[in-house]
Amino acid sequence: MIAQGVQDDHLNDAFMERVWVESGHDINMEHDEDEDTDIERFIINGGVGDDDDDDDNALDDDHGDQEHSTHGFPPMEAPSPSFIANTWDNIIVPGDIDEATGLTVWKVGMELSKGMLFNDKDELQFACEWYLRACKRKRNNIGLWEITIYNGPHTCTSSGIQSDGKMADAKFIERQIHHLVAADHAAKIKLLHAHMLSDWNCDCSYYKIWDAKQRAIGNIYGDWDESYETLPKFLKAVQDLNPGTEVHFANRDTNNAGIVFFHRVFWAFAPCIAGFAHCRPVISIDGTHLYGRYEGKLLIAMAT
Repeated sequence: MIAQGVQDDHLNDAFMERVWVESGHDINMEHDEDEDTDIERFIINGGVGDDDDDDDNALDDDHGDQEHSTHGFPPMEAPSPSFIANTWDNIIVPGDIDEATGLTVWKVGMELSKGMLFNDKDELQFACEWYLRACKRKRNNIGLWEITIYNGPHTCTSSGIQSDGKMADAKFIERQIHHLVAADHAAKIKLLHAHMLSDWNCDCSYYKIWDAKQRAIGNIYGDWDESYETLPKFLKAVQDLNPGTEVHFANRDTNNAGIVFFHRVFWAFAPCIAGFAHCRPVISIDGTHLYGRYEGKLLIAMAT
């Protein structure tokens, strides 16, 4: 540490001696305030003074054809926006950033943070794994607060908890069976019921388990209604990326103006249309049933 300090002092002395020499002043002479001001201005400007031509000629004489450049102090750069935005009062978790607002858009697996954007209320409730609702009871004139809804890790072992499943709602059950439905979307209600009975001693009804399973499927794969609403946008994107693709919707009118019921849709990809002319005049038809809230059939006509 002592050797390092001596070396630093030597470098500082050498630097100041060079500044005095290049500025045309004698290091052993006393200087007035004007000269001090000139030296300070010389240092701030990175060694560039009014006598640039004379200094350049002197340097050329000393160093010959070797180029010489005097480096000034490095410019101060503004900190990145994330350095300013991430404070204890406004923490932003790195993630997808909405270009319009500059805020983080929540995705499955991300933790909650201040300033996040959500698509709807259901997505926010799913992301918030801990919340409770309480109300003030006036039983026996005590006026205590009673927790009516608690969404979070249950660690209580009170003997007052009943095993008939009435105290477990569909949202709570959905969180407990979410991983089972994610592994197998066709998991039987009997299997999910056994899981709740073994882990939580809750003998839930068939309908409550079924409702929780539908919620889990919606959170994993998307809602049924939203999927059908996205279908026109999806096929429009297919047409944009594959010019020549044919899409035809068949809808049914309703009593409400501007509202129609989706009936069926037909589409043919542009490469298939172009290749059909080179196929044999034999058409094969295959189909499969669609199971879920809205039953239907998916028919495929192809030629080889």
